Formats: sequence, C-alpha cells, structure tokens
Amino acid sequence: MKWSALICSCVLIAALAVTLLIGGLTAPKAADAPTQTPELMASPTPVTPAPTATAVPISWGWDGDMEEATGDINRWVTVLLDDGLHWMRMNYYLYGVVAGEMPASFPEEALKAQAVAARTYTLYKQSHTTRAHPNAEVCGNSACCKAYASPEVLKERWGEDYEKNAAIIRAAVDDTDSLALTYEEAPILAVFHSTSSGMTERSADVWGGDLPYLQSVSSEGEEASPRYSAKVKIDAAECKQRLLEAYPKMKLSGSAKNWFKSIKRSKAGGVLSLKAGGVTLTGGQMRKLFGLNSSCFTISASKNSVTFETKGYGHGVGMSQYGARAMAIDGADFREILLWYYKDTVMTTLAEAPDV
Repeated sequence: MKWSALICSCVLIAALAVTLLIGGLTAPKAADAPTQTPELMASPTPVTPAPTATAVPISWGWDGDMEEATGDINRWVTVLLDDGLHWMRMNYYLYGVVAGEMPASFPEEALKAQAVAARTYTLYKQSHTTRAHPNAEVCGNSACCKAYASPEVLKERWGEDYEKNAAIIRAAVDDTDSLALTYEEAPILAVFHSTSSGMTERSADVWGGDLPYLQSVSSEGEEASPRYSAKVKIDAAECKQRLLEAYPKMKLSGSAKNWFKSIKRSKAGGVLSLKAGGVTLTGGQMRKLFGLNSSCFTISASKNSVTFETKGYGHGVGMSQYGARAMAIDGADFREILLWYYKDTVMTTLAEAPDV
C-alpha cells in the first residue's frame, strides 16, 4: 500500500508539472513576434518587447520573396508610436524615419547618409534601454528618438508625389542595406540635426558626455536652410516673468540690458553658460525656456524688450542634414559625408560587426 500511494503521488506531481510547463509555454505573445537575429543578441541591456506589441503589416511595397530576403528586412525593432507598441522590420522602420527626418528632394547621397545614420542610431538604441519607454527600443517622438512618418501620413503629405518620393526614400535605405557606423566595433550614437551654425557642437558641450566621434567640425552650406537664422523678440516684462517662474531665486532688477552676464561659448559658438540674476543657466536651458531654434544665440536688450538671435536649428551635434546636403551637392558620397561628421568611425557591414 505504501508503494502504491507513493507511485500515485509521483504521477500526480508529474501531471501537475506538465500542466504548469504547458501553461508557461503557451503564454500570450505578440503576433508574428520575431526572434532577435544573432548579430543583435550582444546587446548589453536588451529591451524585452511588451506582449501587446503588434506586427506592422507590409505596406512599403516589398515585392520580393521573404524567404530569400536578407539584411534589414530580417532585422526587427520595437517602436512606440501614438497608437501603441509595434514590431517593425528594420527596413520599413527606416523608410519612415528617413522620410520623416529629411526631405525627399535632398540629394541621393545625403539621403543615403541619413539612412545609415538612422540605422546606426537604431542599433545603438537597441543596446541601451531608454527610461522613457523601457519596453520599446525606439519611439516616434523626435524630441526623444527620431521622427517616424507612416505611409498613410506621407500619402497625405506628398499627395500625387507619393509614389515618386517613396521610391526615392526606399532606394536610400535599400542601397545602404546593413551598413552602420561603428567605433571600437560597436554601433555609435549617431545623432543628427537639421542645421548647424557653420560648425557642429561637441557632445560634451551639449550633454556633458565626451564621445570621441562626436566632436566639433566645420559644416558649410548651412545658409541654405530656411532655419539657419532666426530672431525671437519678447517683451521685457514677459522675459522677466518666465525667468522668475522657472528660477524663483533669481534677482532681476533695473534694465534688461543688465540681466544677462558672463556668457561662455563653445568652439562652435553655442552658449555653454550665462548668469542671470545671480543664477547660472546653460544654453540648453535658455533655449527651452524661450523656444529658441538652437543654443547658438546672441542677446540684445532695451528698456522694454529682449531679442534673441539664433544660428542653426537643433542641438547641433553629429551630422548636420543641411551640411550633408551641401557636401552631396559638391560631389561627396554618403561615406565621405558620414566619416566627416562622425570622426574616427568605421563603415561596417552588420554581418561583420561583432557587437551588432
């Protein structure tokens, strides 16, 4: 009887274990959820996709045999958009980023440079969790990651030029398939911006982290950008109100001419710091507070107003899109453009990159 009872107990335990195992293996998962390709498994802090992620349908005009496809189309990225979390094939995601970040009218080599920079940035983000969206590797918010424009948005934006422009964007991504910039065999933080002041900013001067490949370089042709220069004029009373609301310890009195002192600048001309009413502010803080196009600005004041004059548009670090445009017009190819803006990097095919 004792042996019979023991056998029955073992059978029951085994059955329970199988039930639990099956239950664990059949947990809900994303539709068409892919497995990360081997070249991306080296991510030191991989993102775990949320179980509610959905696969974005093929809507960018792919006509090939999926079983024979190689490169970007076999890589996946999790993207947080306004309507939720999505799985996307890398090339479809890049189509939307390049279209969202650079005009289709830009030279072919500039668009290719943009495609490689966007791919490299995405690979970097796949290895570094973003606190703002820990379950997504990237998002569609340009203030956080990079802009993404869906085919539906682009059809409305481009109208009858959609097919022509979409083909241009697809070609820029497809012609650079699997190419990325690396430094010490790892994808770089390939940030980019619209327009520089004529020289790009060093990462250390903008964010505090000195990356060897994000140094200040000259960038010609920026004047072609409609946002190269701008002026913001604000009433002195409103300027004072904004400053005091943001920094209550400031002591502002007398004429606005005397409010801003001790302005320190970077090599590229951006404001590193200034003092206002006894409080030290960065150029970035001033830019955010007054809605300036860049941190490269001058200040002039009268009794009744304060005027900020800016050069450039964006943070100024990495590749300038209008600078890339100018280089392409002058005959540079996408490799020359990228290696100019991202110093000491290597153009790498993903299959050959150990940490990609």
